[in-house]
Amino acid sequence: MSASKQLFTDAALKAGIIAGTLDATAASIQYYLLTEKNPALVFKYVASAAFGNQVNTSGTLLGWAAVGLVFHFLIAITFSFLFFLNFKYIKKGIAQLDFGRCCIWFVCMGSYEPDSSSYQFWQALCF
Repeated sequence: MSASKQLFTDAALKAGIIAGTLDATAASIQYYLLTEKNPALVFKYVASAAFGNQVNTSGTLLGWAAVGLVFHFLIAITFSFLFFLNFKYIKKGIAQLDFGRCCIWFVCMGSYEPDSSSYQFWQALCF
């Protein structure tokens, strides 16, 4: 493998692991704070996407959570590689469109009632 391909692979893999770790940590903390339940349930739910109702009828919580965590990292690393492969096109798109503000707007506008102060805050921030 050439040096540039090795550098690309290492960078994309590290970015995927970092993104997956931060995302898993944030999801676990948020789930616990909102529900006061075991955060392993989040990753059991991820595993249920692949294994269906089997996660509720067999195995242990931590076993299925480990499977879900593996799937979570596979997804994070895959998207990291896709991002790295398409960066030159994404970079061009970001220059033409304020991508970050649009993403914030789509995510935030869908999660607030139009009359709430939070909605008005995000609308003022995004426009």
